[in-house]
Parts: sequence; C-alpha cells; structure tokens
Amino acid sequence: MKQLLSKAWRYRQNGWRQAAVLNTVGISIFTLLTIALLAWSSAKLGTINGNVILFRGNCATTKKANIWLHLLLNVFSTGILASSNFFMQVLSSPSRSEVDSAHRKSISLEVGVPSIRNLFFISNFKKICSFLFFLSSIPVHLFFNSAIFTTDYQGSKWQLTIASEGFANGAQYFPPGALLLPAGAATGVTGYGQPVSLTDYLDHDSEVIEKISSTAKESRGWKRIEVPECRSQYQFCSARTKYGDVVMVVESHNSSFMFSRDKRLGWTRDGIFEPPSRNAAQFWDPYVPASESNSLWFSSMCSTEADLNPRTHRFAGCFQNCSRAYGQIDRGYDVLPADRINPHYSFNFLLDEFVEASLQSKRPIVKSQNALKFDLKYCLVQEIDPVCKVGLSTKVLLIVVVCLITKTCLCIVVLATSPPEDPLVVPGDAIVSFITAPEEKTAARCTLDRFVADRTSSSMTSRPIQPQQEPPPQPQQWRRRNRRWLSAIPISAWVRSYFIFTGVIIFLVAMFVTANNTYPVKGGFLASKPSLIAHTMAS
Repeated sequence: MKQLLSKAWRYRQNGWRQAAVLNTVGISIFTLLTIALLAWSSAKLGTINGNVILFRGNCATTKKANIWLHLLLNVFSTGILASSNFFMQVLSSPSRSEVDSAHRKSISLEVGVPSIRNLFFISNFKKICSFLFFLSSIPVHLFFNSAIFTTDYQGSKWQLTIASEGFANGAQYFPPGALLLPAGAATGVTGYGQPVSLTDYLDHDSEVIEKISSTAKESRGWKRIEVPECRSQYQFCSARTKYGDVVMVVESHNSSFMFSRDKRLGWTRDGIFEPPSRNAAQFWDPYVPASESNSLWFSSMCSTEADLNPRTHRFAGCFQNCSRAYGQIDRGYDVLPADRINPHYSFNFLLDEFVEASLQSKRPIVKSQNALKFDLKYCLVQEIDPVCKVGLSTKVLLIVVVCLITKTCLCIVVLATSPPEDPLVVPGDAIVSFITAPEEKTAARCTLDRFVADRTSSSMTSRPIQPQQEPPPQPQQWRRRNRRWLSAIPISAWVRSYFIFTGVIIFLVAMFVTANNTYPVKGGFLASKPSLIAHTMAS
C-alpha cells in the first residue's frame, strides 16, 4: 500500500512540474511576441520614446479595431497573470518538513491556495521568488492594457460663410462680401475670424478665394440642418466631429436692404452703404461692384479654443474667433442640445467702430445699423468622416517587456532548481503525504474542520499553545450544523479584504476631490460630446 501511495506521490509531483513547464512555455511565447512588437515599433519610430500608429481610419472602424486589440491584450495578460499565479501558489506551498515545523508550533498552514500565512514558514528562496512574481505582476495589471490607446478626432477649425440662399444655388458673389470686410479686419476685438489681407481677394489663386469658390460649388450638396442644431454645433463648445465647414443662410431682418428683384440673390453695395466718395468707390469697385447683387455677406476661417482660468487652470468656457460674426459676444460654454434652443434667431453682425482703422477711411458708411441685423434661416453643413487612430506606447510596452522577461526568468529558475523536498501544491499531495507518513500532531484527528483548527492553533502573532494546553487527539462525534456561506471565509480574511477596499476607496475619493477642484464634473453619466476644445487639435 505504501509503495502504491509513494508512486502516486511522485506522479502528483510530476503533474505540477508538467503544468509548470506548460506555463513557462506559454509565458515565454508571450514574452517573445511582446519583445518583437517592441522591436518593430522602436525601429519604425527610430527611438524607444514615442507612440507608433497601428491603425488609422474612420472612427467606427477604429473603435472596433481598438476593442479587438484590447481583447487580445486581455487574453495575453490573463494568460501571463494566470501563469504567474500558478508559480506563486507553487512557491507558497509548504513542503512536508515546513508543515511539520509549523505544526510543532500549533500553527496550521494552507494547501491548495495562494497563502500569505505560508510565506512566514517557507524557505527564503521561495519567499524572494514569490515577492518578485508579485512585484512584476503590478505593471502588467496597471500598464499592459494602456499600451494600446485610441485618439478621437476633435476638429477645431472650420470655414464660416454667411450668405443668402442663392449662394449655394449658383448666384453670383463678390469676395470679401457685401459688407466690404475682409476676414479678421476688426480692431480692438476678436471674433471675426482668421485675418486675411484684402489684396488676397483679388488673387484668384489665393487660398481664401479657392476656399470661397469651393464652398459655393459644393455647398449645394451639403446637409441642411435647422437653426437649433446649427447653433448647437457652431455657437457652443462642440468639437467638429460630425460637421465641418458651414454656410449660414440668412436674410436681412429688414428685407428692404436686400436685392430688390430677388432677395435670394443677396445684397448690393448701394443698398447697404451711403454713396461713397470717389476715391472710396474707385478703391472698392474692383472687389464689389456698386449695383451688382452679391450673395456673399462674409466668409472666414474659424477656430475654437479652450478658455482656462490662468490661476486655477479650470475650464472657464471656450472662445470662437468667429463668434461675433454670428452674434455670439460672450464666451461659449458646454454643448447645449438642439431641443433646448429657440428655433428663431436674429443677430447683429458688426458695429462700425470695430472696423480696422486702415479700412475705416475707405469704407463707406452703413445706411442704418438695421442693415447689419439678420435672421438665420437654416445652415448647410459639410458632413465629415473623421479619421481616428489606434496607437501603441513604446514606453509603456518597454515596462511590460521588462516585467515579462523577469517572470520568464523566474519560471525557468523555479523549474531548474531542485528543492530538497517537493511542495504540497494541492490537497491531494498533503493527503498522500500524511497517509504515507502520519504525523503525531494530527494522527488521531479524524475530522479537523476550520473551526476546530482555529481553536487549536494560535495566530502568527500570538504565543504558541503549549502542548499541555492542547486537547488530546481523539475521535470526534460528527454534529450537523447549519452554517452560512459567510462563515466559510475566516474573519481575518474579511478584515484584510475590507481594509484594502476601504484604503483604495479613500484614495480614490481623495483623488476625485482633488481633480474635481480643477476640472468639475459636468453633464450626465452616459456618452456625451467632449466639451474641452484645444486650439492645437487637428482640423
């Protein structure tokens, strides 16, 4: 019988070693794949410090790619951590002599589970290896999933065109527009777009003329959106994720200022301004003829910038450098949904005193400030298909690679090292060992559940129970007791677990309060559009 049990004992030891070999092979393959990925990304960048783009495309496809890549990462990291946990359990498993030594002190050890208690009674070699396995698992937990990340398209620039209905339907136009105001040509204030030299409007190859021309040709096929959605998109802190350039179709609040034959054709210079001087007329005639209809009122390149409080660095709103062109004087705030916006919108475009001084002397006088008041009818918007990217951080990957190499080396060392005694890895190992070689302490104990063991053993920090204090080994009567699942876990385990949980919760609350003081939480908990727009975002 003893020979049979001895063979079974050796078979079980071969069993855990076979599993250890498989785990070592698996973690080695993961390590080699990760090293190859790091080498490829570093060679592509020419440095170890940077981010490499793995995929770029429309945001829907990028989102799917990101999900699958993170799923693959999670499979890898789960396999790595499972292998690491296996070795930690093997290392924390006591040998028979270590169990006997603990039993002589009336202390029970745990078999078949990773145990912190066992670490106080195993060899220093196993303690060090267990600690290194644990230490190298932390970066894998924290960083591996962050090695791959996505970048969302958050455009901040667009072309604003304010025009009559005929502009998108082939009506004639004359840049810079019926207002005789080049983009950005205002003094003392901002809010009329990116400055453009007036002479650029006479150069048919200039960027501004090409942009206005392409807008006039293409806007007929753009999507029409109504006033509430248009204002929600362009008057507040919305990123350009759905719509790009916009044509705001307007009519003068007083239609008498528009072209008399057909207000859809826009305005005339004579209808907006008082008769100019001869020099002023000669200056403006090459740009905007006096009596010709002009479907273009104003056009400019616009951008949205985050407005941060310089003292607290808290978000204080956003600034759009075209905001005054469509009546937004104050800074914009978080996105306002279309269903909360009035469908009727009138605005004043510009006051004469804001016109740049160099143009003021040449610019005719506006007949009435009412000529600068408009009703927004609807908007034509350019639908965009933003490009998003999936990136790989080589710095984060390097940290993971170092940890994986450490784990692989530890696995090999544990396998290559022949301990004096094989560990009791699973309960079956302990059963075979104690049947093969009974121990005096437990020889006569037929049943020994956790509650009896707790009463007959001391804790690691208390004084060992003296032999005369222990109850003598003897058969025990089985008594059926109703116990809750809660009692299956020792009170000490509950205390340790909730102590850690409480510490983590306190830390997270402290970090949340600190972050909320700088960037207050706003909006709902569901998916929402980003409210912070950086000037440096891609357009």
